[in-house]
Amino acid sequence: MVQAFSMALSNAQISELAVGELPTGVQIPLRPHDVRELQRLQDCTSGGLSPRAFLADCFGLGSASSFQSDVLCDYFLDLLHHARTLCLSLRQMSVLTGIMWSVFAAMHRRSESSAPRVGESFTPAECYAEYRRLLLAHCGRHGTSEKPHMAIFSVPEAKQISAYVSSGLFNHFVLYKYCLVAHQAKTTFCNLTLDFPRPPPDLRSGKLLVEQISETPPISEVGLGADEAYESLTHAEVERESLQDDTQENELHADLDAFVAQSVYESEQRLLESIARRDEQLSEGRDKLVKGKG
Repeated sequence: MVQAFSMALSNAQISELAVGELPTGVQIPLRPHDVRELQRLQDCTSGGLSPRAFLADCFGLGSASSFQSDVLCDYFLDLLHHARTLCLSLRQMSVLTGIMWSVFAAMHRRSESSAPRVGESFTPAECYAEYRRLLLAHCGRHGTSEKPHMAIFSVPEAKQISAYVSSGLFNHFVLYKYCLVAHQAKTTFCNLTLDFPRPPPDLRSGKLLVEQISETPPISEVGLGADEAYESLTHAEVERESLQDDTQENELHADLDAFVAQSVYESEQRLLESIARRDEQLSEGRDKLVKGKG
């Protein structure tokens, strides 16, 4: 497929595209020849370097087995596959990966708006605004603005790319952000220079400290008599209070014993009276029975 543009790239723009640096501020981790090599690895059925490992090496992700690296590599593999179905050129695929790489990097930047709170990472609206700015900087003809511009994508191509990006990345933005941006754990390593421990002092140069003996007695000894008198007075008051408490307790016990004895005596008297009345009733009943038989 051959595609013609109304305005060709200049030699400076072509050289910038070749080295991975664009005047629009986009860094291209995947150059056109890297895209060609990736397509060759995808089409190759024999063993060798996997496309995911190749992408991780181009993006500088380090270990290709980490979860974040797998998420990024899977997204860019799907993105390049979709770009290939749109019949985009190698140069267009390279610029598209650079734009999306900048969008993923924007997730780690601090938000400049007041919603929800200042200082948090980029919101979905801010990331979409960054994506829209970068895409317009590489789409269509030169505008009247003095900002850097490169005619990489046509307007229909930009619409097709935006439809895919909106349905994929921005429709699941919270999930991607949760997987790629670490909010809870952050480890910072730094180098710290420590001084060598100082040697211990020389004990041979030490001097013995002699305590001065004072002729005046200490304050504690001066007030010893007053303290003893106060302690003896305190003990006497405690003993007197304990005796008063014992007396009151004995009186209370005596009253209680008298009340219990009186209650028991009255109960016994009532019981004896009840037994006597019962005996009288039985005697009267027996006498009536004897008279009836006679």
